[in-house]
Amino acid sequence: MRLFQRSKRRAELIDGIRRRIIPLSTVKAGLGFTDLEPLRATIGDARIVALGEATHGSREFFQLKHRLVEFLVVELSIRVFIIEANWPEALAVNHYVLHGHGDPAQASASLYF
Repeated sequence: MRLFQRSKRRAELIDGIRRRIIPLSTVKAGLGFTDLEPLRATIGDARIVALGEATHGSREFFQLKHRLVEFLVVELSIRVFIIEANWPEALAVNHYVLHGHGDPAQASASLYF
C-alpha cells in the first residue's frame, strides 16, 4: 500500500510540474519574449520578483537572468533591481545608474559573481 501511495504522490507531483513548465526557446537576451509571456500572468502585479541561481558564475544562468531582466523591464515596466554583489563593486554600478558617472562596462565587469 505504501508503495502505491508513494507512486501516486510521485505521479501527481510530476503531473503538477508538467502543467507548470514554461518551455524556453533560448536563454539569450534580445531575441523576443513570446515564450516568456506565460510569466506575465505568474508575476501579475508583483512588486518584488526574485531571480536566484544554483551557482555563481555559470554562463547559462547569467544569460537567462539577463533575458528575464530584459523581459521585466521591457514588458512589465519593472525599474528597481537588487543584485547580490560585493559592496564596493556594487557602489560603482549604483553610482553610474543614479548619476551617470564612471565607466559602466568597467563597473559591471567588476561584479565578478
